[in-house]
Amino acid sequence: MSLKASLMDAAADFARGSAAHGEPASIDVIVDHLMEEFAAEIEEDFERAAREFVRRAAKDGLSEKPSATRQQTLPGFDVPAFITVPVSEGHVVYVAIEQATREQAHAHILMKDANIQRAIDERRKYVEFLDRLEPVWASRPGLTVGQCVERLDP
Repeated sequence: MSLKASLMDAAADFARGSAAHGEPASIDVIVDHLMEEFAAEIEEDFERAAREFVRRAAKDGLSEKPSATRQQTLPGFDVPAFITVPVSEGHVVYVAIEQATREQAHAHILMKDANIQRAIDERRKYVEFLDRLEPVWASRPGLTVGQCVERLDP
């Protein structure tokens, strides 16, 4: 199991345990706990983790719209400086907007549309999940999600 997966599992376990004891943990408390519990693994994996951090920051800088990465070469257009263009299954490259071809510009839109549809589908599933819990909450509004699920008819 990767360090990230181990950290994610341990964070979830710690948060559940804290909540079960009536003291939901803040993210800072969880991080402090994980830093202690995984000190050796974190040290071993530091370079890889640092590289991933830098990779994420670079990706965010190219993908998102903070003022520092907004395009400056196309005055009057509110478009990102870079677009993501799929090159193979699950892989993208970043192309400066002013250098993008028509094909690349349209590929970016198709990819954005697919991402939006995926988010809509995830939201719909979550709303359907909550709708299933509403009858239980109607009679017992103080229950947690987990308690409601336990009371659902199979």
